[in-house]
Amino acid sequence: MPASLPIMRIRASEDRGKAVASAAEALRAGGLVVLPTETVYGVAALATHAGAVERLRTTIGAGTNDGPAFTWHAPSSERVLEVIKPESVVHRRAIARLTPGPVRFLWEAGESRAREATAALGVAANVIDRGGVVGVRVPDHEMTREILELAGGACVVQRLSALGWGADRTIPTSAEERAAALGVVLMVDDGPTRLGKPSTTVRLNAAGGYAIEREGALDARTIHRKIEKRVLFVCTGNTCRSPMAEALATKVFDELTGAKIPTKFMSAGAHAPDGDAITPEAVVALGELGATPTSRLSKGLTPAMIAEADEIYGMTNGHVRAVLAMSPGAKGRVTTLDPTGRDIPDPIGGPVSLYLETAERMMGILRERLGGRGGEQRGDEATKG
Repeated sequence: MPASLPIMRIRASEDRGKAVASAAEALRAGGLVVLPTETVYGVAALATHAGAVERLRTTIGAGTNDGPAFTWHAPSSERVLEVIKPESVVHRRAIARLTPGPVRFLWEAGESRAREATAALGVAANVIDRGGVVGVRVPDHEMTREILELAGGACVVQRLSALGWGADRTIPTSAEERAAALGVVLMVDDGPTRLGKPSTTVRLNAAGGYAIEREGALDARTIHRKIEKRVLFVCTGNTCRSPMAEALATKVFDELTGAKIPTKFMSAGAHAPDGDAITPEAVVALGELGATPTSRLSKGLTPAMIAEADEIYGMTNGHVRAVLAMSPGAKGRVTTLDPTGRDIPDPIGGPVSLYLETAERMMGILRERLGGRGGEQRGDEATKG
């Protein structure tokens, strides 16, 4: 083992290619390599190289109380979905929305599916899995993802502090000698990491849901918001149709069984002032269908509302055009509530019976649109947004 090792300091674009090629080559040869991520620095090894895994395990004494010995660091979200093939729409949504990023997933696959995943990667048992739980993350560091892609197989990474080097955000200036003694063959120095905190741990549980086990670079509120789907209903004044759609959607969604993507329903009016009350007839019609208004005062449509919505449903084609006129970038996220493209007429000024007829029509449409948000939801619906 050499007495000292080169630290590659990535300060100019011409150094980047050399860093990527050299690190990937070292990993393929079974070497331990220090790599940057957006969270902290880590010591990487090729998980399919038994000798490298054993050196990492012996050197660092890897093993945690909350999951597998090591975490598979995948080069892309697509690769994760391809290997683990999550059945839950919630799991697919979580992976799509939180990767690449500072999140470590503990996927409760079960023994059989964990073995299928590790076999697909060519990784031995009990490296990235333990007790049917698989550890995986996709770092939000473009250069490191390139290295992981070129390494020729699945890689695992352990925090630098496990070497006893103190803080993980930088590589100590005196690291060469200690690294050599521990068997590290190459260090890629990209300066201080962007976040300087460990990843947040999210458990994808066997029931199809998720739980935050340990907060890190992302807090629980941010995780929940990223996974949550937001659906916006738009009419004219936000006192009849759209607030009824919001209330009915909430009722339909609450009645669904199985794993569901957490969803927030909202409504607004394309030409509405703020603060007008929902019409009494709308409240009565909702009550007839066992629903309660979730919004009782009107809100005018804003670009911010459109921007945060994953899906937008206009009561008419005119409302769809109003959304696009305000935010052209909403194209692909906005359509009429009626899948056939027919308008839902405004019952304003009509009797309760007309409101009830309108509400019943919307209820049928919403059952059709939202019925797939349980276990049968299509994968594209689960991951878009």
